[in-house]
This record gives sequence, C-alpha cells and structure tokens, in this order.
Amino acid sequence: MQQWLLSQLFLFVKRRMKTKIKIISVALFLALLISGIAPLSAAEGHEDSLRKAECFLDEILAFKMDNAGVDSGQGLVDSLAVEAGISAEWYIIALSQSGEYDFSEYEASLCRYLKEKEVYSASSRLKYALSLAAIGSTDDYIGTVLQNSIGKQGIMSLVFGLHLQNNGYKSNVFSSQEIIASLLSLQCEDGGWSLRGDVGNADVTAMTLQALAPHCKSNADVSKSVEAALGFLSSAQLESGGFLSYGKENAESIAQVIIALSSLGIDFQTDERFIKNGVTLLSAIETFRLPSGAFSHTEDASFDESATAQVFCAMVSYIRFAEGKNAFYILDKCDPEGLKMPEETQVPDTTSDFSEALDSNAITSHSEGGYKKTAIIALLVIGAFGAIVMLALGKRNYKNYIVLCFLLAVSVLFVLFSNFKTAKDYYNGEAIEKKNTIGSVTISIRCDRIVGLSDEEHIPEDGIILDDFQLDIAEGETVYDILAEASRVNGIQFENNGTESLAYIVGIGYIYEMQFGDLSGWVYHVNGSSPSVGCGEYRLSDGDRIEWIYTLDFGGDAK
Repeated sequence: MQQWLLSQLFLFVKRRMKTKIKIISVALFLALLISGIAPLSAAEGHEDSLRKAECFLDEILAFKMDNAGVDSGQGLVDSLAVEAGISAEWYIIALSQSGEYDFSEYEASLCRYLKEKEVYSASSRLKYALSLAAIGSTDDYIGTVLQNSIGKQGIMSLVFGLHLQNNGYKSNVFSSQEIIASLLSLQCEDGGWSLRGDVGNADVTAMTLQALAPHCKSNADVSKSVEAALGFLSSAQLESGGFLSYGKENAESIAQVIIALSSLGIDFQTDERFIKNGVTLLSAIETFRLPSGAFSHTEDASFDESATAQVFCAMVSYIRFAEGKNAFYILDKCDPEGLKMPEETQVPDTTSDFSEALDSNAITSHSEGGYKKTAIIALLVIGAFGAIVMLALGKRNYKNYIVLCFLLAVSVLFVLFSNFKTAKDYYNGEAIEKKNTIGSVTISIRCDRIVGLSDEEHIPEDGIILDDFQLDIAEGETVYDILAEASRVNGIQFENNGTESLAYIVGIGYIYEMQFGDLSGWVYHVNGSSPSVGCGEYRLSDGDRIEWIYTLDFGGDAK
C-alpha cells in the first residue's frame, strides 16, 4: 500500500512539474515523508546522508533554474554567462564537477569580461583562472595568472595558486612545494589559519585544508599540520554543529568545512570529532535552508547568493566523496597540457580625469531633450532605408512592411520614454528624496594611510575624500546604497564588481585595491566595527556611522 501511494504521488508530481530536477526534489521529499524518516542525525547511514545532500543539490538547482527562467541544467549554465566575473564562478566550478555541460558561452563571456576589466585583486585573478581551468579552457589568462598572482595577496592567493598546481598547472615563480611551505609557516599556534592575526578562523582553515589535502599522504609535515587543523576545527565547532566567522554562525563556514573534510576523505557524518550533541554538519547546514531551496547567510535571514553557492559546492563535494570520486578541487575537465602561452594584452585605462567626464556633453540629458530628436530622426532614416532595400529585393508583401513599421514604432517609443543622463546630470549634487524615511546616517571616506606614498593629485593632502556627510535612509537601505548616493551627490567616482547585493568595492576616488601593495584596498566599518557581511547586505539603522577606509594591511590598520 505504501509503495502504491508513493508511486501515485510521484506520477502526479511528474505530470505537474516543469523540470526533471523539481521532480527529483519532490519525489525525494515524499519518500522521506511517507517512510517516516526523521531529520538526519548521526545514527543514520551513508545512504541517508547521500540522499539528503542530493536533495539539497537538486533544490538549489531548481531554485536557480526558476530564477533564470530555464528548464535544464544546460540552460542554467548558459544563463550564468551573463554573471561571468560577477557571481557565477563557484556555480560553474561545481557544475563542471557534477555534470556534462557545454561551457563555451560562459567561457567567451568570462574571457571578454577579463579583457575589458582590470582585476586588481590577485585572489580574484586566481579564482577566475580556476574557473576557466574547471571547464577545460586553455585561454592564456590562466598562464598569465600563474606567473603574476600566486602569493601576491596573502594566504588566499597561495591557496588558489596551489589548487591550480594540484591540477598539473606550472608556475615559473612558485613551485607547489614552495607554496606548501609558505602555507605551513602561516599556521597559527591553535592549529588554524587566518587572514591576519594569530587566531585561527574556521573558513580560512577549511579552505587551506582543501588545497593541502592532495599532499597529506605524501608529505609528513603536511600530515602533521592537517591533524592540528582538524583538532582546531573540532574544538571550534559549536554545540549546534555549526561554526562562527567574525562572531556569527553562518552557512558558508559549515560549507567550507564540509568541502575540506570530504577532500581529506573524512566522513563527517560518522566522525565523532564533527558531531556535537548528535548534530551532524548536514543537519547544522539545514537550519539555513529557506523554503525556496536556497540558503541564507545567517539563521532566519533572507536569501543570500554567496551562502547558496557555497552550499551548492559543498553538496557536490560530499557527493563526490560518497561516490568515490576525486576531491572537489581536483578538476575533471582541466587541460594543463593544452594551455596557451600568455600574450601581451591592452589593459583599459581606469585613471581618466573625472572632471572631464563631468564636462562631457556627448549625450544630451533628458531634460534638454536633445538626444531624443536626433535618435528618432536616425531611426526614421534607418526605417526608410530598410523599406528601400526590401523594394529593391522584390519583397513587396505588405506583411514585411507591417513588421518594419512595428519595430520602428517600438524603437521610437523606447527613445521617448528613456532617460539617459550624462555624468554631469547624474552627479548633480542633489540627494534622493525618499518616502518613509526611518532616520539618517553619517558616511565618511578617507585614505590617510597612503598620504605621502604617491603624488597623484586625486589623493587629498589630508586623506579625507569625504568628511562626515549625513543622508536620510529608508527602510532596507544598505551601506552600498548610501555609498552610491553619497558618491553621486558629492561627485566621487567609485567602482563596484558584482551586483548590488554582492557588491565588492574595487575603487573609490580613483584609488584602487592592490594599488599600494598586495593587501591594500577598501574596507568599511559601521559604528567602529567591521561587519562580517558585504556592504550590499548590511542594512542600516537610524544613527549608524559608516566609514570607508583605504587599508594597506587587509583591514588590520583600519582604525
């Protein structure tokens, strides 16, 4: 009877659902429900753990596919091409390690992005190279990065560099043994690793273990170091089964530990070192799962792209371990032998004079109405030319002219209702008039750490780009929103990599990350503290004080 009911429910779902992945997800859920299986615990077996991981994986895929408006894994891969260089890379690496897809559209998009953008962060360059390697690309960007980025931005540039070398890629600057020696020398006394300081961090420790894992059996020093790190992670694990990062329990930390343990061949579902009060890592990470199948950064929070992507990677990693496959970062499709030799590429000039942009009148603003008249005339000329061409070709069917007129009308309407502005109009010195304000905040931007290090005229003598500046805030506004508004009002250039929610500030006032050393860049504080989330995620409250500070030491000198 139970089997018959399950089969009937499955057939009903199959008729109703649009995608195969949704069918799998719901069927697994119904199987769990009908058979009376309780939430995953340490007492349950290997197959139950694998089923749970597959369910999480399928739900994230279904969520991403729904959001992209596609109904297949290949459709999702192609849709991620528009996010190349912004937020697609971890999904792409995980997809390449879990299925067979055509990544050519993504590869072309990422290579185009890398040619148009100057990536100042060495760790970011290595991440892009790792993503290209994962899909089997032989683009010369990988070779260039192997020569100019390993070890150039602290521990993470060593970790990503070692991942590449673990897959057979070579660097004339660092050998894998030199990278390993550098990583071991950075281990804290407590057994962990961190971005800075002498206290281990769960995320950084796990990510370092992921890179060291392939050398654990062949290198006694690595093996000893790994055991100390596992002891650190076990002691750092909370009674809830999760981990803290920057004072907050979060999904990403658990995901990174899952990838690390799976890479080391450790079944964390049965290893007592990583089970607290009967709670396993899979049970702990489930507390961050949303009804949509996506994941949040912290418990009871909203959807977070980074958390969802990292959990996706973790599930792929665990499934590969359970199926006896190579570790997550031992890439199935990489082709180091086919790597192209690096060639000189022209880097876009990012230091153009901002005052010139303000004075530019290449496009007339909407208020002046100039560009609309010109654009409409141009469209009419194009339409007339098209009609002449059709006549010359003998295409006299009236339907052709109806289509032409329709397209022309749509184009004209688009121009009429558009509102393009010049930089001068955008940076007009006027704050946004907001409804339902909840108070005000203060923002300042300073770069006093680099005063005297350069004679570039855009660096203020006192290091203050923007002194305390007050703006009203509406409900839900973030640090990124206020930075964007303050920059617009005060005519301050800033450059962002990523979407607003995943904003990463590359430069402010033509001062960029990595411009004054491997660990230099922009960090932000709110009320004197450094938040653990990105500026696009931190929601502000009345009276908050925001400080953007240019650091030379990865935030260690940002006081």
